[in-house]
Amino acid sequence: FAGGGINAITKSGTNDFHGTGFYFGRNQNWVGKGVTDTKISTFSEKQGGGSLGGRLLTNKAFFFGSGEAYRRVRPVGVSVNGTGVPFLGSEALVDQYLGILKNTYGYDPGANPKSEFSRATDNEKYFGRFDFNVARGHQLTIRHNYVHAISDIGTGSTTNYKTPDQFYRFVDKTNSSVAQLNSMFGRAVNELRVAYTTVRDHREPNPGETRPFPQVNVTLASGVTIQSGREQFSGANQLDQDILEVTD
Repeated sequence: FAGGGINAITKSGTNDFHGTGFYFGRNQNWVGKGVTDTKISTFSEKQGGGSLGGRLLTNKAFFFGSGEAYRRVRPVGVSVNGTGVPFLGSEALVDQYLGILKNTYGYDPGANPKSEFSRATDNEKYFGRFDFNVARGHQLTIRHNYVHAISDIGTGSTTNYKTPDQFYRFVDKTNSSVAQLNSMFGRAVNELRVAYTTVRDHREPNPGETRPFPQVNVTLASGVTIQSGREQFSGANQLDQDILEVTD
């Protein structure tokens, strides 16, 4: 196939107990001002986790588990007022546009729609593994991996401003289980592996959305536009996968 393959071998437990732990974090105070000598907007990035492995039965059965969580909030980089790079459209026209949405259509595109919007990227990852020496020359491994992640998607610019409701949230949840038996028969080696994976991907509206509203595109001036409402491709976008693999 075109592309590449990655063979990942995870840690396993031993007769000794071992554990690890870590934490990492930063915010705008740990970032320089950059070439424009302008302080970056508020953001945060945090990551932490740990692992533990050991024996269930000496020389016979072992376990290993790990968990990790990641939280990131980052600014989109553009605003009509306040932080970020300034939108090139007239603020008065933006106010007029927002007023029409509110007064004519009774729609609110989000809290502080002229301010810089922050996007979240969060995930949790958990892994568990058990190894058994079932007989001489026969090793059984059972492992499970779980990932749950969200990411706010959307990119505004100085000429195409997006109010917060134009951003959408991508949600992924993956469960993967594998049972593998490695056996030696004289000079022959056999590997039997059964894997079952479920993947659930879908898009959600921005958490700040007040109610569903169609996408609106308005030209404020030549080459300068503003967008509001539900992103046009994300109204009902969902992909569910169930994957069964048997290899011998």
